[in-house]
Amino acid sequence: MATYTLDLYKSADNTRFLRLTYDKASAEKVSTPPQITIGGQSLTCKLLELHFTKAIYQPGSVRFKIQLIGTRPTIADVFAQFQDTYINLDSKENETQSIAVKYHIFDIQPEIKSASGSTIELTITAYSPDKFLTLDKYCKAYTGKKLLKDIVCDKLNWPTKLPSEIMKDGSEKPEEKSENNASNDESKKDLKIDTELIETTPQHISADKTTNKEYIQPYLVQYNESFFDFLVR
Repeated sequence: MATYTLDLYKSADNTRFLRLTYDKASAEKVSTPPQITIGGQSLTCKLLELHFTKAIYQPGSVRFKIQLIGTRPTIADVFAQFQDTYINLDSKENETQSIAVKYHIFDIQPEIKSASGSTIELTITAYSPDKFLTLDKYCKAYTGKKLLKDIVCDKLNWPTKLPSEIMKDGSEKPEEKSENNASNDESKKDLKIDTELIETTPQHISADKTTNKEYIQPYLVQYNESFFDFLVR
């Protein structure tokens, strides 16, 4: 049976603050459970359950349950600890395989499991970065545009508050810039949605597959749907 490794990172600085291991074939999931500090309290952390799903035209998801044992922190401290957090999930049997990369935590459901309050379980759900494209629904018309070049890659069409993982800088490479001009100012970057996130290449949009020249779409309408659902349709 495969052994799974779940890493949790803070989005702000990409710092890993927790690593958990899950072996479904073993009754003892981890030989030495790791410690995590929440609200100044040191707690023992165990990974109890792990589920993941991937489907065509839907964001991937990972749902896992962890058990925290020790002096119980406040629920507010628990939420603060896992706020702005993403996960990576790998499996290893004969070789290591990446299952989830930079899946963001969207939902946390706490449950107190002991009368003394010393044990708390958290059911956490994380989604792939394209989940952010599903959050806002609105209407918009596109006339005489190319689907990828003019619609997908134009940041004026994007929903708000996208994470950096779904974007890439299309400007000059850092090594090509002089030290005087180097800057981390987002306003100076040529940000584009990373079209590699669209794993299945859209059909019938190219006039020439050898050059990837796109057809101009006469009229496309996004009608009260998310940007993600519009692209899928």
